[in-house]
Amino acid sequence: MAQNRIKRHRTAVVIGVTLLLLVGLRAALPFIVKDQINSRLASLEEYSGHLEDIDLALWRGEYNIVNLVIEKRGVDTTEPFVWMPRAAISLEWRALLDGAVVGEVELFSPEVHLIAADDPAQEQIGAGVPWYSLLEELVPFTINRFEIQDGHFRLDDADVDRPLNVHIHDIDALATNLSNATDTDADTFASATLTGLFGAGTPLAINGQLSPLADPPVFEVDVQLETLPLTELNGLLNAYIGVDAEAGEFSVFAEFASANGRFEGYLKPILANAEFFSLGEEENLLRNIWEGIVAVTAVLLQNQPEDQFASVIPFSGEIADVGAGVLSAMLSILRNAFVTALELKLDNTVEIENLGANGQ
Repeated sequence: MAQNRIKRHRTAVVIGVTLLLLVGLRAALPFIVKDQINSRLASLEEYSGHLEDIDLALWRGEYNIVNLVIEKRGVDTTEPFVWMPRAAISLEWRALLDGAVVGEVELFSPEVHLIAADDPAQEQIGAGVPWYSLLEELVPFTINRFEIQDGHFRLDDADVDRPLNVHIHDIDALATNLSNATDTDADTFASATLTGLFGAGTPLAINGQLSPLADPPVFEVDVQLETLPLTELNGLLNAYIGVDAEAGEFSVFAEFASANGRFEGYLKPILANAEFFSLGEEENLLRNIWEGIVAVTAVLLQNQPEDQFASVIPFSGEIADVGAGVLSAMLSILRNAFVTALELKLDNTVEIENLGANGQ
């Protein structure tokens, strides 16, 4: 009897110590992971980063990164290169039941701020950093589903004489089947969609599909940006062609695809109801003359019934040799001006199948 009591006591002690160790490990694990990630982020050469906290949910196979900040060293800016309030990284249980160990990544309100500059020391575009290997360290399994909620993207130009400033906000994006976990067929395509607001609020939509296993890359993408007020482009118009827009809208539609080391696509920019200057409001005579030339050219080459100026710029070639069809673009302008207005929609003429690949 005494021996049984001693044995039960020892068993209880072992179980208790084991539970205490597990609880201690669970309590210490977030700090260990956090320190390891922060050490890795601090070791980046031109950039440095840190995160505020790690939140583990082991029973769900998930952990959350809280307040991740990545900055470029020596750049004078109030906005970091990347700021991510929260990122959730988890196992994808549905795929796990099928025998695939893959995961999901969800980014909540991430912000990316790029700076273009002639001086490399002031440039902030993320070049020279092995971001993919860093991502592999943050995500310990293959990513099969990737989602962005309420993202923000900025591109600013440090050269005041070259005002290339782009702001896309309210970004929602979703990419699925990135690892072919739901189908091992090499021809199975992943799908991706992105919506957001460009500038003050012009809708932007990007849709695409890609083959995660293909090499060279196989993908198909279409882009739509419709009725952006021309006045939002006055910085660029003023800097590059010396005019100001007072009215009108700018739309652009594009499709491009790549397969077997080749690509093809088109860019269709459209100006509608454009007004570039108003006599009597500008004191500079030379500027008035130049704006008049731009306005007259737009009127001569615009489609009169639709009051729009448009062109289709096709491009195709090998992956390492991008070329645009200038003659085709010029003929398209004339055709749109004198024959028929281009429709304000995607042409749906660019597909992976045209390049010798099969998509689903």
